[in-house]
Amino acid sequence: MIIGAALRNVKTYSGINYIPLTYGQSFCGLVGNNGIGKSSVLEALDSIFNGRQWNHNIITKKSGFTTTRPHIVPIFLLKLSDICEENIDLAKKLSDYVWGLEESDILSQNRDQFKVFAEQLAILKREYSKDDTLLLPLGYSHDNVPSLSIFNTRKLGEILVPQFDRTQQGLNDAELKVFEPLVLELKNGTEYIYIPKDIDPENFAQLETKEIQSLMGETLTEIVEKCVPQAKIQEINNNLNSFIDGLAEVLENYSFRTVGERQVNLRKHDVYKLIVEAYFKIRKLHKKEDSYWLEMSILSSGEKQKAIIELAYHFLKSYRNDTKNIVLAIDEPESSLHMSACYDQFNKLYEVSLLCKQLLFT
Repeated sequence: MIIGAALRNVKTYSGINYIPLTYGQSFCGLVGNNGIGKSSVLEALDSIFNGRQWNHNIITKKSGFTTTRPHIVPIFLLKLSDICEENIDLAKKLSDYVWGLEESDILSQNRDQFKVFAEQLAILKREYSKDDTLLLPLGYSHDNVPSLSIFNTRKLGEILVPQFDRTQQGLNDAELKVFEPLVLELKNGTEYIYIPKDIDPENFAQLETKEIQSLMGETLTEIVEKCVPQAKIQEINNNLNSFIDGLAEVLENYSFRTVGERQVNLRKHDVYKLIVEAYFKIRKLHKKEDSYWLEMSILSSGEKQKAIIELAYHFLKSYRNDTKNIVLAIDEPESSLHMSACYDQFNKLYEVSLLCKQLLFT
């Protein structure tokens, strides 16, 4: 679970900002006026987990990366058993340090942001114990160096580095590299699925999109491979080769061949790609109304928005076997809905949150 995020010079956020997301509940909403940075948080997490291009704040574009050093640092709340044995010692040291942090440990320029975290931490301590729960602030700087944001302090350096240079304000880049395996484990252990507000519902709701395949938990290639195994492709090649060989006997000194001695057969990749193109791409999502099937294109904007949530709900509830690592992020799911339909939409979202690790919405 991601309980918060520290963002520095990312999109609308200049300087370092800490944004709390939850006190441990899986149903998490960011509420506020337009333009205050709600979507920026979801986009930033998408950059960390899915390689989305970073959208830097204007100050970075003016002053350069050396002085502004953008970073995105999710704060993870995990069970001790969620971490592999190779990383558990480092994770426990970092977590114990975070659980015990005090304002005096933080650099003075970061203390206002730490106060926001401290209020959240006080509530978390009522429900969780540091003995079996890990609190890990780990992400990346824009140049792929592990980052701890405001949590990188002199105190942490003294805990982790023998003969730590106390003239430093925290761990340097070389010392931060020790966290690389742990950051990768946290990143790979989180399946972050982001549905932005400006997505085209008609294109989104196709089986070949990345988001739909993420919700299903398998790619179309994997699905096609189950339906058309390698043995079936080999059988097709054998039959076609027999046909070509038969023609060569009829034509005596002539034969239909590919260039070179080795003759090219149908490859698995080519067959699967053709099936996706010829079978799946021509199939669009339809909604049943009485005895009619209505195309997505003729539905209202609100109905399209509802369809996206319904897809997520049914895939997670009835199709996927393992949903425990999914963090589903949805930007303004009530957009275009009539007020009377919003309750049902958010009720469905709450049901979705019970099916995955965490649901984030703005």
